[in-house]
Amino acid sequence: MIGLVTYATSLKTQSMGELTHAELLSNSISELEDKSPSDPSEWETVSNIGSLDPIKHITLRSALEKAFEFEGRAL
Repeated sequence: MIGLVTYATSLKTQSMGELTHAELLSNSISELEDKSPSDPSEWETVSNIGSLDPIKHITLRSALEKAFEFEGRAL
């Protein structure tokens, strides 16, 4: 129980940071008066994030590496 209490504050802080990041992205899209496609198959053609083939990112390591790559290009 003590471990959960210790991590609760940290997790809450991280999640609030992610929410702020999502709001910034949403505002950027709105400012461009553009609608982002919800279909992942369209993302590769309308963005600079590259291949999204899930088979290539099946391991935790490769999925995290791709997520970090996306994060670096998000703003």
